Amino acid sequence: MLKPIDVDDLVELVGRITSKHGSDRMQRQLLFEMTQRNIDGYNRREKRIAVPTMTGLTLLAADDIVRCQSDVNYTTIHLSDHTSLVVAKTLKDFEEMMEPHGFMRVHNSHLVNLAYIKKYHKGKGGYLILRDGAEIDVSVRRKEALLEKLNNL
Repeated sequence: MLKPIDVDDLVELVGRITSKHGSDRMQRQLLFEMTQRNIDGYNRREKRIAVPTMTGLTLLAADDIVRCQSDVNYTTIHLSDHTSLVVAKTLKDFEEMMEPHGFMRVHNSHLVNLAYIKKYHKGKGGYLILRDGAEIDVSVRRKEALLEKLNNL
C-alpha cells in the first residue's frame, strides 16, 4: 500500500489477506493489531509542524511543543526538552496551524498544548500551570472555552 492510506483500501487488503491465509481468529487478531500499530505510527508522524527559521525549516513534532508565546511579530516556541525557538511568525499563524493538534489559544499572548496542562487555578480569568512549571494567564474571554475543552479531555 502507498501513502496516504485509504481506510477502505486497507479494510479490503486485510480481508484478502485473512481469506487467503485462513480465517483463524488468532491470525485475524494478529493482523488487526499489526495494522493498528502501523496506522498509529503513521498518524503520529503526520503531527509535525514545519517552522521557518533563519537557516531554513525546522520540523517539530506537535507533541514536543509545550506552548507558544507571542512577542509582537515573533513567536517563541517552548519545547518539552526545555529549549526554545524564536520564529518570525505571529501567534495567529501558529494558532491556525496547531489547533487541530490539540492546542488552544488561552490568552492574547499564549497558545498552549492541552496535553501539557497540569492544573487550572480559578480567578477572574484564572491561570494554568503547565508540566514544565510555567504559569500562563487565561483571558476572561477564553476561560469558558478552555474549561469546556478541559472537561472533555
